[in-house]
Parts: sequence; structure tokens; C-alpha cells
Amino acid sequence: MKEDPGRGVKGAVVLDQILSFKPMGIEHTYRVRVLSEAGRAAAEIRGLLPESTDFEGRTIQRDGTIITFNKRMDFHEKTESVPGYHDRRIKVLLPPGVTSDCVVELRWVDKVGFRNHASGDALGMRTRVLPESLGLSAEWTIGGPFKVLHATVEVPSYFSWSLAVTPIKGKSLDVSEKYGLRRFTFQDIPAWENPPFSAQSLAGLPSCHVWLQIGGLKKGSDSRMADYWNDVANSFIRQLFQTDLVSGRGFEAMAKELTGDLPADPFEKATTLLMRLERRVRNVSQPTFEETAKSTRQEEKARIDSDDLAAAATRGYTDGWGMAKLYFALARKAGLEPTLALVKDRSRVLLHYQQADVYQFEKVLVGIQAPTRQTLWLDPATRYAAPGLILPGFQGTDAILVEPGVPTWRARKEIVPIQPGQWNVSSYSYQQTCAEGMSRFVVKTGFSGYEEYQERQRFLALEPSEQERALKERLEQAIGQATINQTKVRHAQDPDQNVEWEASGERELDLADRLTFDPFPGMASPLPLPPAWPERRIEPILLDHLLVRAARCRFAIPEGYTVVPLAAMDKTNGFGKVSWEWGMTKGGGSTQLEIRLKVEVSKLFAPPEAYAELKQFIEWVREALSRRIVLERSTQR
Repeated sequence: MKEDPGRGVKGAVVLDQILSFKPMGIEHTYRVRVLSEAGRAAAEIRGLLPESTDFEGRTIQRDGTIITFNKRMDFHEKTESVPGYHDRRIKVLLPPGVTSDCVVELRWVDKVGFRNHASGDALGMRTRVLPESLGLSAEWTIGGPFKVLHATVEVPSYFSWSLAVTPIKGKSLDVSEKYGLRRFTFQDIPAWENPPFSAQSLAGLPSCHVWLQIGGLKKGSDSRMADYWNDVANSFIRQLFQTDLVSGRGFEAMAKELTGDLPADPFEKATTLLMRLERRVRNVSQPTFEETAKSTRQEEKARIDSDDLAAAATRGYTDGWGMAKLYFALARKAGLEPTLALVKDRSRVLLHYQQADVYQFEKVLVGIQAPTRQTLWLDPATRYAAPGLILPGFQGTDAILVEPGVPTWRARKEIVPIQPGQWNVSSYSYQQTCAEGMSRFVVKTGFSGYEEYQERQRFLALEPSEQERALKERLEQAIGQATINQTKVRHAQDPDQNVEWEASGERELDLADRLTFDPFPGMASPLPLPPAWPERRIEPILLDHLLVRAARCRFAIPEGYTVVPLAAMDKTNGFGKVSWEWGMTKGGGSTQLEIRLKVEVSKLFAPPEAYAELKQFIEWVREALSRRIVLERSTQR
């Protein structure tokens, strides 16, 4: 077999992939033909669970040599980052003996066993079918970066949990049943090539979704899902956010403390209350360096019960779920009428309204209403996020909106709003000089919204000296031939102020007849800049979030040099706007060149037909960032 791009076979092809649910675990079987160096990645195992075990398989090389393996330590191991609503790292295993021309056969099991979940009796749960680490709901995408010739999902006919298998978009599903085993079969699943600005969740690949259905809820069907979700809101969600909560004197005392003298405006009241809560109760799901260093062994061993509001108030800490429940309860104490949005991160899989799974959401946002204004969405579980910030992975996605009421709570489908670029601003201000054979710069920054949240996450878990060292290393790597003399990071662990930083640096300069300078040294692009573009596109376009990048550079022109004029740039299309302009000012005995750059992203989703427009916009960004200041020695004496 050889690569055949015309048939979608590039790098490797998955010959067979089986996902089989068995009494003692979920068995994965995988056989792949590697066809080139790039295809070696097809043999890697990603997304392993703590319960993943019983690894075995073999690598069959071109000359017939067979390398067998039967334990995890036989694999080469590495870690890699995976984007999501918060950055996470996963382990990746590579079998031994993998070359650019071989066949790899793999098998492993995610162990489950017969041990019930602690709350199994209360939930009416039978024997688990998912490992503990997956909780009570999980979804697998069938297929990926390489074409799959044949794939199968196998479940016993007596399968006790709910199951939804989705076919390839636009194709029917082949289902068979024999000898007590139900099989869902897929043929020729095209490769998802991960084109720039895309998400696997929007690629139309087949999937397998398994979840526990709580007993007593109304049965969901295509025509009655509204009844199902109303029942979920009035029983399950109400139980999570009201009836199961333990308050007591500790919580009541804290509530009196935090809800006193709040502003009258609903939005100001809500944001002030959230800021007070974050100062009063620590979210241990996202610790700072100082908090990690000071945590006691007793705290580390303590089991956090997110339902126990009194314990959180007394101890002064809880987890992300506990913060959401605390804030919801406090908001009601403060006279607000909060709603809830059950959301899921679109970077992996989407929330399925038509599938009756109460456990599929990943997070709960708290909504505050005010007359004539759009709902203010708050995320108490996400520490240091600006009040009102919605993390990008949730924006523009379907959510279940829960509206508490008397006597019943109700639910309906809602779309999470897309926040405008003015929410997410990053600004850079540079001052550059050139003298004594050295080019020097000072840069000061400011951030808001998600741009601020991202920047803060770089430093949150580091002590101050390490923050500055990390910034120094980042700038040195970005600039190259330069010395970073000083860095300063401010407010990385202060929830009341936005993080900001400044730095200064220099590099040697040969005073030649023609000098070239980067007006914004060390400033990263606000958007990914793909090194190459696929010729065609069939997948929807998805940018991460809307944003504004504003940068300014003031450059003191050295005596004896003049600026080579460069045309201004002012480009706009459906994805946003890119501008680059310059001007000259005189004062203080010197001539100053001022350059202003601005990038505005104004569209999040687009159909594949907008591909040409996307490429045009990104190339404008690339051009603006690549522009340089050019000085020439003046011929006048």
C-alpha cells in the first residue's frame, strides 16, 4: 500500500479500529499501516486514562521483523498540551519499532470492573460501564487525522446505560446484532486534517456517546425533549444548587458579611458580590504559587464537599464547583434572581440537546438579568476571570438555560453569546532609541478580558522571581539576537487588578548606511499564522475568540538618518480589520517616528465558502506584523 492523496490516504491509514464495551472494561483495538515519516503519529496512543492498562501489540516492519510488546514500559512516553477551556497536558505513548513503513497492531483496556459509584444506589445506577475518571458521561470521536477504512463500536445487547452512536455526516449507520452483541460499523471515514481555524467537534466525524440515565426522569424523545430538560431542571439541577446544599451558621454569617452594602444596580451588585466571594473563599482548583507552597498536609488530604457551603465558609476554601454553588446561593441571598447555563467546551465535543444526558455539561455559568440589558454571565468556578468573561470554548455553543422559579424550575435551549472584540484587548506600547552602537527598547503592556486571563495563566503558579524569569526567556526566544535587561510582572496574583508587564532590552547595532528595525520586538501575533494553507476547504471556520490588538511604537530617529516611507495599510473584510500607519513628530531636540498597529477580529464562525476571505484577513495580519522600520543615512551634510 502506498500514499494516495486522491483517495485521502496520506501518511498512514487506519485499517481497523474497534471500541468494545465489556464487563471488565472498555477494550480498544487498533491496526494501522504507516506509509511515511509523517504517518508515524498514527501509531501513537493519546487520551489515556488512569485506568488504562493491559497494553499489548506488535510492530511489523517492512523486512518482516516483528517487535512484540505487552507492558506500558515498552512504549516511549511524552506529554503534549491540548487546548480547551483551560490548558491541559496529556500523556502520549509510541510503540517500539515504529518506522515510516510498517504495520502496528495495538490493544489496551480502560478498566471498569463491577464496583459501583459511591452514589450509585441513590441514582438507581447499575454496574458501571465507564471508568471512574470519566464520570457518568463520555463521548468518543471515531476517526481523526488519518483515514479509517473500517471501524466498529461493540456493546452487549444487555447494555444498561444509555448509548448514542452518530454516523458520518450525510451517511447512514450500519447496525447489526448477533449472539448478544450489537455492532455499529463504519466504512471509509475520511481523515480530519485539522485545517487552520477549525475544530474537530464541527468536522462531522462519527461518535459514540455513553451516559448514565437517572431513574425517575421523563423519557426524552425528539418531540418531547423540552419535557425532559424541564424535569432535569426541576429535579436534578435544583437538587445540585438548592436542596442538597448544607448552609448552617457558618454560611449565614458569611452571607451577611458579603451581601451588606452592595450597589443597587443589578450588574454592579453581582460583580461586586463575586469579587468579595473570591477574596473571602479560595478556589483550590486553580492555586497560586504562594497558596501551593503554604498548603498544609491536612488541607491536601481533606475531601472537599462542594455541597457543604458552611464548611467552605469556615475553612475559607473550596473547589470550582463549590464556588459556583456558593455564588448562586449568595446571589439569591442578595435579592438577585440568577439563572444557570449548562455549557460544554466546543473544542472537543458539543452539547447535545437531543440526547437525554444530564451529565454531559462541563461547567455552569450564572446569569444575572437587568431591564433592557443583555444577561450578564458570570463564571465563579474560573478563578481570576474578569467578571462577565465567558471563556471562548463556550461562546456561540448550545447550552441548557435553567430558570429557577416558584414552585418549579424550568429549562430551555439557549445559545451562549459571543462576546465582542472590545472585551478582549491587548495593548503594547514601545519606546525605541538608537545610539552608541546599540538599539534599545522599552515595552509596556495592558490586557483585558480573555487576553488578560491567558496572560495571567502564564504566571499564576509561579513565584514573582520565576514570573520575571519566564517573561525574560519568552522575549529572548521571540526576539533572538537581543539581551533582555529587565522584566517586571505586576498583579499576576491580585484578583482586583489586571495583570500587566513591562520589559527593556537591547541589541548591538552596526551603523550602516541602511538600518532595519522591528517596531514591535517580542510581540506575538494575536492570531495563529499558518505556514501554509490547504488548497481547498470543506469544514466550517472557527476562530478562537473575537479580540482587539493595539500596538504603538515611538522611535527616536538617530541623527544623520531619514525614514524610508512605507505606505499606510487599512484593510477590512468580513473577519475584521487590520491597520498600520505612521507619522513624524518633532520635539525635545529629536525627531520621533510613531507607528500604530491595530488588529480587530469581528467574526467567530463562518462557512467553508468564506475560506478565501479568511486567508486574505490572516495574510493582512502577517503583512502588518512583518513590516519593518527602514532608515537610510542622509546624503545631506
